[in-house]
Amino acid sequence: MGVGSSKNSKKNKSNEVEIIYEGDKIDKKANGKGTLYYKNYTIKYQGDFIDGKFNGLGKYNFENGDCYIGKFKYGLREGKGIQFFSDGNIEFEGEFVNDKINNGKLISKNRQHYYIGNFENNKFNSEGKIFLNGNNNNALIYQGNFINGKFEGNGKFIFKETNEYYIGNFKEGLRNGKGYQYYNNGRIQYEGIWNNDKRNGSGKYYYGNGDYFIGFWKDGVKVGIGELYDKNGNIIKGGDVSQMNIIENNSNININDFIFDNDIHSLDKYSDLIIM
Repeated sequence: MGVGSSKNSKKNKSNEVEIIYEGDKIDKKANGKGTLYYKNYTIKYQGDFIDGKFNGLGKYNFENGDCYIGKFKYGLREGKGIQFFSDGNIEFEGEFVNDKINNGKLISKNRQHYYIGNFENNKFNSEGKIFLNGNNNNALIYQGNFINGKFEGNGKFIFKETNEYYIGNFKEGLRNGKGYQYYNNGRIQYEGIWNNDKRNGSGKYYYGNGDYFIGFWKDGVKVGIGELYDKNGNIIKGGDVSQMNIIENNSNININDFIFDNDIHSLDKYSDLIIM
């Protein structure tokens, strides 16, 4: 068994230096503490090795300037760790499984929002929350279910401009199905059916003074026959809604604001790093 500590390089088939290793080794494999360099001699990985693979605690530097500090297993990120943007600010903090983020806090690439919850294939999945980031007082924007990085199923969305909020069903990031919209004072504004983020089908709209309208909507616009009631349930007028001068609030979810385009790079893996 050969045990030692030295600085060696590994070449590719064209006899070019591919990687440079400095550190402990056993039987020509990286074992113990060591440092792996890019061919321009900047540090690629520094930390623990077992049988030629990253294993234990270490720091990995990506070529774009991002870096990861945390646990490794068999050459992959595994367990608790922190991923940093190239400017040194935290991008993700939490748990990795098989080199992918599994649970924790992810800050969007534009730094405007952050997500806390579960992941699958580096995308939001299952239960989670999205908040405004930084100087926006960490206000909650969405709480509920996600599938493949988008709002899906039951959830609550808060409109940051008005603090009105929606509780109900989502599909592909937008309001779809049965749902309830509320004023910022907690009073209900609308209950009914949504499709593609707009009121569609039957519903009931409540005005700020307590009056309410019962009728039908298509793509966010009232259609057909409807009735307007006062807050005591007395009918004010009814008939063709095109003849009624009734105005209501409309708010839309901009789904592009909540698609995080972070690049959680995979590691360049070296299988059984052998140093000759």
